[in-house]
Amino acid sequence: MITKMNRMNRATIILIATAMAVFCAAARGQTAPADSAPATTTAPAGTSSAPAGAAATRMADVDISSLPPALQPMYQTLTWTPTELNILSAVKDFNQQWQEPGFFVALQKAREVKPLAPNVAAMLDRKALHQTLLTDPQRYRVKPVGIRVYIVSIEKIEPGVHFMPTPRWSRNNGPIFRIVGFDAEGTGPLDDAYQIFCDFNPAEELKLGTPQIEGSREIYPIRHGRKSVHVTGLFYKIYREMDSGDADTPPQMRNYPIILAWQMEGPGPAAAQDAAPSSPFGFRSSVAFVIIGALLVAYIFLVRYSRKSTSGHSLSRRYRPLRDVKLDDAPPPDDDAAPAEIDPELRKACEQYRKEKGLDNGPDDSR
Repeated sequence: MITKMNRMNRATIILIATAMAVFCAAARGQTAPADSAPATTTAPAGTSSAPAGAAATRMADVDISSLPPALQPMYQTLTWTPTELNILSAVKDFNQQWQEPGFFVALQKAREVKPLAPNVAAMLDRKALHQTLLTDPQRYRVKPVGIRVYIVSIEKIEPGVHFMPTPRWSRNNGPIFRIVGFDAEGTGPLDDAYQIFCDFNPAEELKLGTPQIEGSREIYPIRHGRKSVHVTGLFYKIYREMDSGDADTPPQMRNYPIILAWQMEGPGPAAAQDAAPSSPFGFRSSVAFVIIGALLVAYIFLVRYSRKSTSGHSLSRRYRPLRDVKLDDAPPPDDDAAPAEIDPELRKACEQYRKEKGLDNGPDDSR
């Protein structure tokens, strides 16, 4: 029995260890599915907005020589004149103003960045997510970041129609597109919203489907099957704005990190297809759960078999001595054996009782 219990314990440990190893391997291997031939939308290269003869100053807290060689040209482009740095120093977070000098200075700078290859763009800080930007916006001011979003709406904003032209963004610069998207890595389907500004319309090349036109806005219904879009650009500030709400939720004030994008990478035509609702778990995780379920079933059968085997083993041990006894070999009782001597006091008491009851005339049972 002890041997069986030891075997059972060893089997249990092996099953649990195997299940944990499978689950951990699936978790490590869980990555976003690679999209073949990704469509990339980029901003056209613009001319430098720095005045002639102005000295350029790079971001002081970035050591370009320590960066990967593929990223160094981008950071060398992101240089700022003293005038630009002075304008950017006046930027304030958590207000309802985006049409300000610092916005157009940073947007012009984003236009100058040349498109990055997808593998190079992946090197950027994609861990600078919504909550991190809300917590420390000053740390990420006009720094390149990478995020993944689900695009909800795109709005075309014309200079001279929706905002006053400025020397840094005149009518000749063309329209600006404002995009609202939800963080693909957010805590909920409608949490962690971004506002993304760029000078190109990503809907055409990313093939996001047919939008609903509401004034100057193009509204894209949220489709859970739509794949996320990778956005690369500069973080500008935290902007506050009242959202439109919906049938179940009243309008509320939201904090939007503003990203000034120079390129977006999407999965191509499949992005706009209404795919069947996908599992919240990846393929490898699903396989891991199937394996763990099979191991659990095997463990249950092992426990049931072990209990049954242990019960039968105890009964056999309990009744085996009785099966080993041969009744034919046992000596028969001796009927002629003399009875044991009776206590004299007891005999005397019995005779006295018989006399008192008149039982002396009966058969002699004294012996």
